[in-house]
Amino acid sequence: MDRPGKFEHNRFVGDKRSQVVYDIDNLTPFEPYSTAVMARLRERGIEFRFGDEPMLRQMGEHRRVDGSEVAHLRQFQRADALLYDGDGCIVSMRSGVSPADEEAADAVVAAAADDLASGSVAVDPTGLPDDVVGFVESATGGNRSDAFRIVVSSLLLDLVAQGRLQPTPAIQAAVEEHHLIEERVNSTLLLTATPASVCAR
Repeated sequence: MDRPGKFEHNRFVGDKRSQVVYDIDNLTPFEPYSTAVMARLRERGIEFRFGDEPMLRQMGEHRRVDGSEVAHLRQFQRADALLYDGDGCIVSMRSGVSPADEEAADAVVAAAADDLASGSVAVDPTGLPDDVVGFVESATGGNRSDAFRIVVSSLLLDLVAQGRLQPTPAIQAAVEEHHLIEERVNSTLLLTATPASVCAR
């Protein structure tokens, strides 16, 4: 897997004659980004529609999907944005930190996730909840996506602080840079479009 977060951005080929479905079923409560996305679509004159009943109650029946839409736009946040590996084209990916801080955080996370998923790092799961045990075992058993999610979450800090994990230098660096990693991950937004043919470089 390539280092997360390094995507070529594409231009969505949409204009005021276009209608798109804005899929919002994976959005987290109180997220701040969808309003900005809808505002930008309005600026571009792109008609957006929903299949989500709560959104239709807010936005009106004129926003209901009818099958004439040319594309689906989908929003991802945080780790889901950085780990995206779908078939949609990348319309936009942004975070709230500088490009230099993005690069620094991504390098630290990648190195720590590699170590965690290498099979050489032992974690003592005694007393952890069953779902956490499964998550940790998956990560240390070679699932790099799960290893990435552990590194960017507070779980890594807990495992190290509780002495359940003897950190490698890369994992220790991720612990020390947790604040930067948290800022990078928590502020990341990805917007994709399918089919990919609706984008142009």
